[in-house]
Amino acid sequence: MRLGLFFGSLILALLIGVLALQVPAPRGADAAPDAFATERAMADIRQIARAPHPVGDPEHARVQAYLVQRMTQLGLAPTLQSGP
Repeated sequence: MRLGLFFGSLILALLIGVLALQVPAPRGADAAPDAFATERAMADIRQIARAPHPVGDPEHARVQAYLVQRMTQLGLAPTLQSGP
């Protein structure tokens, strides 16, 4: 009896653990604006990663402008800082 209860509890605990670790399905670009959407994130990543963008390179300025524009679209107020 105790052994059955032990194994039953163990199986239940494992089942709860597996269910708790399930990853939600990716959302498309039509997801709510305040929800993370995989397609929207990948569009941003494609823009950022389309070419290397070391500091001082024109591509760096393009990526910087893109990020500032996207953050502004999201309702944020980004500021730029320059080094010494």
